[in-house]
Amino acid sequence: MTDPTCDAGLIAGARYILAALVAATLLAPSSHAQDMMDHAHHDMDMPMGDSLMWRMPPMDMSMPMMPGMDGRIPVVGPFLPGEGMDLSMFEPARPMEVVEMADGDTLHLEASLVRRSIGGQEFVMMGYNGMYPGPMIRAKKDAEVVVEFTNNIRMPTTVHWHGLRLDNAFDGVPFVTQDPVENGESFTYELKFPDTGMYWYHPHMREDVQQDLGLYGNMLVDPKDDGFYAPVNREATLILDDILMDRNGLIPFGESAPTHALMGRFGNVMLTNGVTNYRLEARAGEVVRFYLTNVANSRTFNVVFDGAPIKIIADDVSK
Repeated sequence: MTDPTCDAGLIAGARYILAALVAATLLAPSSHAQDMMDHAHHDMDMPMGDSLMWRMPPMDMSMPMMPGMDGRIPVVGPFLPGEGMDLSMFEPARPMEVVEMADGDTLHLEASLVRRSIGGQEFVMMGYNGMYPGPMIRAKKDAEVVVEFTNNIRMPTTVHWHGLRLDNAFDGVPFVTQDPVENGESFTYELKFPDTGMYWYHPHMREDVQQDLGLYGNMLVDPKDDGFYAPVNREATLILDDILMDRNGLIPFGESAPTHALMGRFGNVMLTNGVTNYRLEARAGEVVRFYLTNVANSRTFNVVFDGAPIKIIADDVSK
């Protein structure tokens, strides 16, 4: 039996699947998104200083802080992973890889600290299996697999399998379905894939820190019937995110509690598949099925394919 309290979206987490007849080229930001990026670069020109200190973060000018809030200091101390440590101690994060899993397979999944470069700056961030985003798990409908998870991020965590209908014990909710996985410890998850679609996995502890720093990945469940979707020339997976930074580096997180919304904050730098300059080329007349996942802690995205006709063929809780 599956627990009805678990997430039941067939394609969950603010995702859309689109079939796009691409005229020539790429995913383009909207003018509003470009304005935000320009503003972000302006903010990053501020004088250098200590990265681990509370400072006024860059703001989205469409959502300015309330009067008087800009001078407030959080009551908790600032935190950044790996602060003060030699960056060369950490392996550079690798791009996402696809892991094909058959019924009965086992995946070893490790959360660890990794080195990332964003906007010409290097940071200590987080990744699954040394990747940013984490590996995409791909399996057939009705497959059942095992994930042996190990935590090496120096703070407790869990893995939540967003959208999957699975046994309650493996839903990854701390203090509800399992105890937190402490640093250096492991937990075994048993996953079921009863529904076709795109899903994603992420922590369910301090998402404001862990998810924001790169702990997320996709799960793509393929149909048994080859005719389930209309034919396309190819598929592409796009993971949309944002991150908050200035010239001094990442804006710190609250050490013992979130300092923005409970789930996190708006970023000022946009990321697609973990990078700021993601590009995808397509031939004229080619049909591409895009799988979009929004992993940002607070932001919704307006996605524009300039000049290309698009058709939404599925979204959350649909085919």
